[in-house]
Amino acid sequence: MNDKKFTIQLLSNYQQRCFVEFLTEWKKEHEEEYLSFRDDLESNTSGDFSVYAKLFEMAVECIPANILVMCKELFGAEVLPFEIDDKKREIDELVEKFLYFDGYARFDTSQEEWTEEYVTEKDEPDTPKVFYFRIPGIDEWWNGIPANYRMLALMFLGSREEELKIQGRRLILAGLFCMNEIICNLCDLALEKQNPILLSGLYYIVLDHGLRSTSKLMSNAMSSMGAQSMLIPTLVTNVVGKLVSTSVSKGYDKKADWKKDAKEYP
Repeated sequence: MNDKKFTIQLLSNYQQRCFVEFLTEWKKEHEEEYLSFRDDLESNTSGDFSVYAKLFEMAVECIPANILVMCKELFGAEVLPFEIDDKKREIDELVEKFLYFDGYARFDTSQEEWTEEYVTEKDEPDTPKVFYFRIPGIDEWWNGIPANYRMLALMFLGSREEELKIQGRRLILAGLFCMNEIICNLCDLALEKQNPILLSGLYYIVLDHGLRSTSKLMSNAMSSMGAQSMLIPTLVTNVVGKLVSTSVSKGYDKKADWKKDAKEYP
């Protein structure tokens, strides 16, 4: 069975073309803003990641409060009291319900309802309003994370493996169950509010070969830091690998261009 047929297509090909046209027109009308964003990003030679901080702050606006609280708890940060509404209770109940689940989560957009389906194979949904997500068992999920990622997380967070596995699983599930809200928030920032940081970042990645440039920046930053920590080279290598894979699979850049860039890395 090919799980790819159950991947949600957030935008159809037509919608993607329309969005690219929207980005292109926005950039024409905000040339100075975009160039300032790109220059700030690419002039970074001393490990100054302030532009990334702005992107992160913008992204935080799209994340529901309960997920932010879970992130803070994971990193051992102080969590201030906040109002627990019905939506948070619903997400918490879903997370506990699916914590040890192994099968497919079925999401009906017309009802905004999640249900469990303990099956190993499924047919195409009869309606585009229904989506299926393969959720592996907790041990299969944990062991599927590359060993170096798990090692780095355990070292960085200072957690016991079983504790981190449960916390990580809860966070991933909460993100899945809040995905519709996150996507709506992002669309609102991009299309309605036309957030310049978000649109500049999207144009940079989709139309201005930003993933290749980002990998060079990270490689240069790693070189300037030297061998201060084994964490830095490992993290950068893993992230750059993901950038290459995403860039080529999405058609943003060609594999030959990445190979050419690799020769220039320090």
